[in-house]
Order: sequence, then structure tokens, then C-alpha cells
Amino acid sequence: KKRPPAFVSKSMANVTFNDLDVVIGKPYLYSHMEEPHCEHPVVIRDVRLAHPDDPVDRSDYPARLFVGRKYRRKCQMCDVFEARHVTHSDRHAPCHPCFFCDQCMNCLHLGQDGEPWYSEYTHNFYHHE
Repeated sequence: KKRPPAFVSKSMANVTFNDLDVVIGKPYLYSHMEEPHCEHPVVIRDVRLAHPDDPVDRSDYPARLFVGRKYRRKCQMCDVFEARHVTHSDRHAPCHPCFFCDQCMNCLHLGQDGEPWYSEYTHNFYHHE
């Protein structure tokens, strides 16, 4: 029977890279314990010896070489605007879950008076990945 890996939690205040056993290319998770509780995936892709042109100030490290772009879903109804809403079990949606821009969400779910036509679905605001 396969067992899950043993995860170790440590305070970042007292840990240096020398204290970590890292594997190149393996994904790790840096998680804030204080508010806000957010998680950051970290992958160490390359390690090399220092070069004479490298910064000597320790505060410049670790060096961020690449920042991934956020994945922004488009509205699945008009395919023009960015999605701001996601619904589940929605009878007017072509798929589940379904992503909507503000205009399509309002058009398909609200009457002219601003009141919902029906409420037999789950609605959440969508924050880009």
C-alpha cells in the first residue's frame, strides 16, 4: 500500500537554502501561515556557481528569472470578454462549470428589474488563475 509523503512544516524565518533538501524540477509549495493564507508553487529549475558579473548583495537572492502570466478565461457564451463569474448546475449554461462575463451573466440570469430569473444554480465570482 502506497503511503503519502511525509510533509514537513518549518518557519521561514529560521530556514536558509542550505537547510533544504531540494530536487531540481520538483514542485514545492510555500504556504503562508498568517493572513492571508495563500500558497505559492515554487520550482527550482537551475543551480549554478556564482559568476563575477552576478550581484554580490545577498538581498538580491533568490533571483526571480521568470514570472508566469495569469491564465485568464474568456466568457464561454460570447468568447469576447474576460470571465468574472462561474456557475455550476446552471440550466442556461452549455457546460458545467460555465464561465461568464458581466454582460452575459446579467443577460442570462437577471430580468430588466435586476432580479434573478431563477436561482437553481450555484454562483461564484471568478478570480483568474
